[in-house]
Amino acid sequence: MSVVSPSIRRSATALGIAFVIWAFVWDNARQALGGVLNPTFVLPIPRGLKAVETFAVLCFFVVVLVSPRRHPRQWVVGSTLLVMALLITLVSATLSVAAGYSTYTAALYTSYAYFAPLFLASIVAGFCYSSDDPSAILAVFETLLIINALIAWYQFGIEHQWGDAVHGAMHDAHMYANVTWLGVLLALARLYYAPQKWKHAAALIVLYAPTAWAAQFEMAELVILAVVLGVLFGIVWVRSRRWRPLAIAVYAGALLGGVSAVRTDAAFLSKVGRLDVVVQNLANLGILKGYAEAPSALVTTTFSALVGTGPGSYGSPNAVQPVLTGAEPSPLVKRFTGESYELNEATRGFLGSFVEESTDVTALLVEFGPLTLLCCFASLVLLVIRPAVRALSNESRSIRVAGLWVIASTAHVVLISFGTAFYGWSASHAAVFPIVVTGALLTQQTSRVTAQATTPVANVL
Repeated sequence: MSVVSPSIRRSATALGIAFVIWAFVWDNARQALGGVLNPTFVLPIPRGLKAVETFAVLCFFVVVLVSPRRHPRQWVVGSTLLVMALLITLVSATLSVAAGYSTYTAALYTSYAYFAPLFLASIVAGFCYSSDDPSAILAVFETLLIINALIAWYQFGIEHQWGDAVHGAMHDAHMYANVTWLGVLLALARLYYAPQKWKHAAALIVLYAPTAWAAQFEMAELVILAVVLGVLFGIVWVRSRRWRPLAIAVYAGALLGGVSAVRTDAAFLSKVGRLDVVVQNLANLGILKGYAEAPSALVTTTFSALVGTGPGSYGSPNAVQPVLTGAEPSPLVKRFTGESYELNEATRGFLGSFVEESTDVTALLVEFGPLTLLCCFASLVLLVIRPAVRALSNESRSIRVAGLWVIASTAHVVLISFGTAFYGWSASHAAVFPIVVTGALLTQQTSRVTAQATTPVANVL
């Protein structure tokens, strides 16, 4: 087996850090320091740089593909499935544009928003070596988040702003909230593996959580509860096998209790965000309506059973934008989602996605189709989640922290994406890029116990 000189190794860590910094620059530059209605552009980054980013991702991916080095089997399978998903999407987009359901611009923009994180994971995993350290990504991510949190505290504590006006230096308050909850998860993951450093973790949680709660504003109490309970479940699950049945029983009981409270319209619901509004309008709940309409939307187009209705054709921001600007929307938007967005615009978002007739929650399913979703999910598992799970058995504490953070953060962001695609997986570079980069760097981090066991034999040889 040939040994590659460290001097000629490509550092996947450096590449990952560069993309994480760029993610924050891009998300911050669009609206920095100013208010929602009167933004102050501290870093006026031209939107044309998105094309440069896209070109760089494609070039790096090609370089990885033609690289002579031997890649792990999981990388080969994951990247192959990712390419298959892209080819299926190209066919879907072509058919959709030809049928008048989408435009080339909407198809390209929507496709890139969802595929870019997965391709970035493939790139970093293809370049990485065992010497690449994922904890460096976490340190950079946390530093950038602290800067945003300090700005958000100024907006929240000094200017007494609330909701959308608390966005740190980011484009949108929801994006800031998403990325800040990931910071909370990182602090909790470090606390789990180093409980003696609870003061440091507590200080970070106090720095992050209040502004994330103020920024998210709508039902933020439920998000806090879900994050905390989810992390506690993970801690109990990893701690000992004997505790797992008890953890399942407790959480199953809590879930049944919550469902029972919703059915009986308990008084405490009115005190938890806007949950009371949701319960009262359960029949028109946008999330339920959206998923219920998914089969009908797919049946509308003959080719959608395998390839979907085409990116940018149904519920993505690019698909519904013509509704809000007075232009002619696509037939799918006009039939399923146009009225809901007009309603949301007329009520200035007060009702939001909770009581809309339909929402953008099914954009990923309807636009990309079940086959593409299956390929993308398998790629996410192989390139990000599986390495993170394996990292939990590593002797290095920093690698275990990275693995636990990737698992919890991926679950959190994907869950948000099921609730509303616009504020989930596809919306924020700063939230998704650090997760996939860290997970990708864990592909080469095998258990050091095995490495130590083989060391004496190597020395003898």
